[in-house]
Amino acid sequence: IARTERLHAQVARDEAQRELLEASTQVNIAERAVAGLFGHPTPVTPDSPLFMLTSPLPPLAQFVAAAEEDHPALALLHAKHEQAKAGVAAARGKLKPEIYLFGVKELDRGDLTLLEPDWAAGVGMKLVLFDRNDRTHRITSARLQARQIELLTTDLRNNLRVLVEQAHREAELARQQFASLESTLELTRENLRVRNLAFQEGQSTSLDVVDARLALQRAQTARALAAARYDIALARLLEASGQPDRYHDYAARASHRLSP
Repeated sequence: IARTERLHAQVARDEAQRELLEASTQVNIAERAVAGLFGHPTPVTPDSPLFMLTSPLPPLAQFVAAAEEDHPALALLHAKHEQAKAGVAAARGKLKPEIYLFGVKELDRGDLTLLEPDWAAGVGMKLVLFDRNDRTHRITSARLQARQIELLTTDLRNNLRVLVEQAHREAELARQQFASLESTLELTRENLRVRNLAFQEGQSTSLDVVDARLALQRAQTARALAAARYDIALARLLEASGQPDRYHDYAARASHRLSP
């Protein structure tokens, strides 16, 4: 073997060892994170395959509308806003006079004198002129609380819109990358087949075969990585739009599945 080819092989081997060490560390960290998420003392091995839908996702506007309608955080803020509005109305009511009706009837008339009636009815009114606590402050406080909830709702809507758009773009980008890698994968497979035939005929070196095999593995890894990015982006998209339960529906309609 020529010295230059030997040096080339050694450099490639050292680079592969560094990549292997980095990948092993990342896998170990991911396994520990998943095990901690599920509360398992030992690593958890996933058994569900990666999936990919070759058809485009529904339009972005559809997910944005779903987020504004179905996201539970927005529903919670809406309920709090209605409660704050009721608090404003209650605080205003404290400034108004209280008008009430009353009526009594004596069932045991034996103890009554001639001047005491056995029944009475009337209308009463209660108006507070002086109070230790300034009731207008209660109205201001209730209004500020309602305004704060309105601002929180607006901020949450904007954040959800950004999250939905970002996740939608990332999912579409991963889908397009996956589709482009289909042709690359076929080319690397054909290249490996040709290199193997050429090596058997003595017209190619083993390094050419190794390079062809590595090119195929890189294409397969990139394809799996694109599918993983798609699945993660889709999960974030459905979570941000308030539709996390639909993730399994997308997985069931997958056109490609990559086993772990």
